[in-house]
Amino acid sequence: MHRVVITGMGMSTSLGPDLRTCWQRLLAGDSGIAPLSFWDPSEYSTKVVAEVKHVPRETGSDSIPAAWCRRGVRLFLPVAREALADAQLDRSGHSPDLAPEHIGIAVGTSVNYLDMYLMKHYFQFRKPDIAAMDMGRFAREGRQPDNSFYRRLGDLIASVRAKLLKLAGPAFVMDTACAASSHAIGEAFRLVRLGRVKAMLAGGAAALVSPLPILAFSLLGALSRNANPEFASRPFDRQRDGFVMGEGGGAVVLENLESAQARGAHIYAELAGYGSSLNAYTLTDPSPDGSAEARAISIALQQASLAPEEVDYI
Repeated sequence: MHRVVITGMGMSTSLGPDLRTCWQRLLAGDSGIAPLSFWDPSEYSTKVVAEVKHVPRETGSDSIPAAWCRRGVRLFLPVAREALADAQLDRSGHSPDLAPEHIGIAVGTSVNYLDMYLMKHYFQFRKPDIAAMDMGRFAREGRQPDNSFYRRLGDLIASVRAKLLKLAGPAFVMDTACAASSHAIGEAFRLVRLGRVKAMLAGGAAALVSPLPILAFSLLGALSRNANPEFASRPFDRQRDGFVMGEGGGAVVLENLESAQARGAHIYAELAGYGSSLNAYTLTDPSPDGSAEARAISIALQQASLAPEEVDYI
């Protein structure tokens, strides 16, 4: 088993387009929450969000046009490049100690099946009197919008970046809702720990500030109705009334300790253990007795050699 360390980081959120800017604003106490500006929210109960306004419009590759890539895919592009550059593994100065096949990529995404372009196209065929689609009209006039096949592919969030940066190691995408990026980092950690690969770019991105996700979560009563950006997000306040929808992307470079030391990389921290479990209970609630959560914690502690070996988990 190899020790796994973090040698690079990248971030893009409503606070800024890079890790340095985001970190400085976090230390200053900024939240990044502001009035919704992507469209007119007058008919929505939610008025404030945490928008990312610096998503690149182009991918940087002529063979992968931006029209193929949904917003979440493009949101992940700069954070992946920043993390690799921070680890001194970007393509402009690739380390001779790490060949392309030694570096893999693992990315988490969420609500990957919703494409607003397709929703707008299908919505025009609705029947005016009932909540149904006019299938006869759709058969006559409907079509698949250009590039719709590519825009459905969830693996583009990993494959586009792997192609642009020539990462030839393992590549996979996790779509496990809010836990997706954590799962991606955890499974990437396992690959490095087991020696299957020397380094992994791991993280994720989600771009959910769009009309349909906002409407869906508003109907569930999950989003705050407070229009004041300073007070809308209060998760630990007894007067809280919901959360604020945000978006962003982040990535880390996980590398085995021997490789990092051999090339003199800056080491931020060591990742010592990772645990995952499913409570098989409900979509949103923790298990009644906490056993599933305790199991995940126990597995992580055991991998880190901080707890007795009771569960056989590799």
